[in-house]
Amino acid sequence: MTLCNYHILAYTCSELQPEGKPFVIVLYYAGAEPRPLQGYVLKRWEEMLPPPPSLDLSSINGFLEDLQYYSEENDEISRSFFRQLKSLSVGSVRNFASGVCALDELNSICPVIFGVAENGNGWRTHFDGLGSRTTP
Repeated sequence: MTLCNYHILAYTCSELQPEGKPFVIVLYYAGAEPRPLQGYVLKRWEEMLPPPPSLDLSSINGFLEDLQYYSEENDEISRSFFRQLKSLSVGSVRNFASGVCALDELNSICPVIFGVAENGNGWRTHFDGLGSRTTP
């Protein structure tokens, strides 16, 4: 059984909006993984979110590029980035939920939180991986 820490990140269209629409999940695997940080973004996330202003779209794309970069880095750098995501609370991308679970449990967590249909193929069918290695 593979355990992973996760952060689910959401888009909010206003600084005053406390919660937004989840669209990214970041996983961190403790153990012997050479690149333990992995990020996934909902397929067609641009269509699923309320239309972001161009400045928000630019910062979302910048965040996704950062996530891809840190997914390809070594353990210490990626661990530090992952820890900081828990306190992400300003701007259009914010922490929505965090926790620890078995990798298989994401098949039941993701459909509930992301509002995607359970299709029997697992949660990854609804996401695009970021980084060079996106499967455990």
